[in-house]
Amino acid sequence: MAASGVLAGAIVMEVLHKNNYMHWSVLVKNYLLAQDLWDPVEATAEPAKGEDQDSDDRLKTWRKKNAATLHTIQISCGPEAFLLIRDMTSAKIAWDTLAERLTPQPLLPCNSPVQSANSSNNPGHDTTVDDFHRYQPFFNAVRSGDWNKAKEFLTLHPNAIRARIPNTKKTALYMAIELQHEHIVEGLVELMAEEDLEIKALGWTALAVAANRGNLKMVECMVKKSKNILSIAIEEGNMTPILLACLNEHWEIVHYLYSVTPLDDLMPEKGPYGAGLVCHSMFVRKFDIAQELIQSCPQLVRTKDPHGVSPIHAFALMATAFPSGTRLKFWQQWIYNCIHIETTRAIGDVHLSVHNEANEEGNRRDSTWSEVVARRLRIAVVKRKGVVVGI
Repeated sequence: MAASGVLAGAIVMEVLHKNNYMHWSVLVKNYLLAQDLWDPVEATAEPAKGEDQDSDDRLKTWRKKNAATLHTIQISCGPEAFLLIRDMTSAKIAWDTLAERLTPQPLLPCNSPVQSANSSNNPGHDTTVDDFHRYQPFFNAVRSGDWNKAKEFLTLHPNAIRARIPNTKKTALYMAIELQHEHIVEGLVELMAEEDLEIKALGWTALAVAANRGNLKMVECMVKKSKNILSIAIEEGNMTPILLACLNEHWEIVHYLYSVTPLDDLMPEKGPYGAGLVCHSMFVRKFDIAQELIQSCPQLVRTKDPHGVSPIHAFALMATAFPSGTRLKFWQQWIYNCIHIETTRAIGDVHLSVHNEANEEGNRRDSTWSEVVARRLRIAVVKRKGVVVGI
């Protein structure tokens, strides 16, 4: 079991405890993907034991990979988290157990009764309780999916659209997203001001919730209303909507959000979000976006993502994704050697001549790394599209 102080180069920067599951799970999942150890977590059962040698070999290989995955998860846990999975032999069961026990309060509809402002558990006067009580018919209509009733109520009480549920502070929009009421989400967004979409509940914007859940229609609806919400990160994990969609492999949403996100918002000076998109894309073998971003901004190769991982670090973990890190047969190596890919000049590789040796050295270093990474990514894209594999 890992100690509380994690050494440099370890799988995670902080072992798992009750308050950091989301952050921890991102790092561990990316590591398992990079090491080709994620399959046991997604598998429903181990391969059946057969009588032939091939079946026996497959079973042995799977058990070895399962053990390696389980070991990785266990050594990344703190003492309390480790106790939850200490006696487990399945990586999938261990992963699911940690997710079930340590995931923060889920973004689900609040069905708890309204608190009284005079309750002994609530000595202070919370105006959200009064608002919720006043607007409860509106919330009930949203919960049941009845847009006609909800809209009729809003006609008489327009401020209800910003009212919040006690404790969670969620608005009706959050409730509609969580219940997948697309028609109500569209209706509410149409009536909202742009700043209403920037409201957070439990540290999440409504767009972040929709992107995390993978509902493209809801995402498009909100983004058309406001572009400002594209760059608002959730409070735990510091991840923007596009990173949440990428983490959960909602690729339609990732490509849509990437198409509408200003490139400036993904630059290093705006935060770790561009680097995060590059790293996540590389870990799951989606190289196109990573290649384009690195070509546009070479500095991204050394920028750390929200979890402290840089694309250079991710690149080093991805040896099997590239020809030089994969053992090829003679004829495959010969074909790769025959492939000629023109090196295009990246936008970010054009530097002004200024009399600052430190800056010039930094620019040269970034350009060199960006060219190396971009070229490898182009080869990986060619490989992924079947130029060699499909032969």
